[in-house]
Amino acid sequence: MRWIFETNSRPPCDSLAEKLQTAEEKLSGIITDLKNAVPVNGVLESEKIYFPTVGEHADCKPEHTVHVDAFLYDDWDLDQLCDEGKIQRNYCKDCGSRNVLPLTFISHSMSKRRLQYVFLALLPDLQGKTIVDVGSRLGTVLYGAYVYSGAAKIIGIEMNAQFCDTQKQIVQKHGLDDRIQIVCSDVRQQSELLKQADVVVVHSVTDFFLPQEDHTQFWTFIRESVNRSGVKLVTTPSLEKSLLSTKVELAAWAKPVALSEAAQFEAAHDPDLAELNVYECI
Repeated sequence: MRWIFETNSRPPCDSLAEKLQTAEEKLSGIITDLKNAVPVNGVLESEKIYFPTVGEHADCKPEHTVHVDAFLYDDWDLDQLCDEGKIQRNYCKDCGSRNVLPLTFISHSMSKRRLQYVFLALLPDLQGKTIVDVGSRLGTVLYGAYVYSGAAKIIGIEMNAQFCDTQKQIVQKHGLDDRIQIVCSDVRQQSELLKQADVVVVHSVTDFFLPQEDHTQFWTFIRESVNRSGVKLVTTPSLEKSLLSTKVELAAWAKPVALSEAAQFEAAHDPDLAELNVYECI
């Protein structure tokens, strides 16, 4: 993805290389601390997981779905965890037989590669802007915005008190509190805060964390709170998919943003990046 960084109105090559190295070192330190603070799956006992009944994750069932945080564990780490017997790759359909199927791995965080793609290719220059992450959990998007963008205000809204405490500890320890703020609240109580944002990230919030009957209420609230012309929304899944089971109409709210040639190239060659979507409020 290096060529994206060099053609996306970023600093000169030498300066860029130094910035990327600094970012990598900062994120590596954060990852080490988070691995010691949360379970391998990144899911807390205080969380309530709702397995989707509709949409692209409707086939995920508790018996064959494994939660592994993609920010904390990349593919190499995943192989190590499997080798060490800490997680399995397959499950047995008929106990004791060889009739096995691969487990489904789900992450509720962006990987480092996704963060780079979002802040160095998908979005425009965020110098001086305000970004809000809805359901910030471990703070992954916040840390990515800090090291990869010039956003002046980076705000995470998270309703789980344990995750809020973890994020605040990381922010303080790693000296990120000059630009990052954690708001411990249900996002549906933070309309005024959302209205201040230039970019709103909604990454894997409804699937697994909201019962299906609450989806319409959630997206109606987001639609009413994030509607200033020009505001960007970064989502996974796409709004087209997320709004299918709701009464919210996308056409009157936001439109997909045309990707740069470099971003198109990366998305075309990496299905994981292609799952990220960016929209602009009309």
